[in-house]
Amino acid sequence: MVLGFLLLWSGLHLAASADEPTTDKPDFVDEPSLTIDE
Repeated sequence: MVLGFLLLWSGLHLAASADEPTTDKPDFVDEPSLTIDE
């Protein structure tokens, strides 16, 4: 379930960065608990 969420989040993150990289930055910082830096 968590993996599914991560996959979905990653897809949205990639789509956001491909469309508007400036818009995906705040979204990433808005979820510090996820820590998907790895």
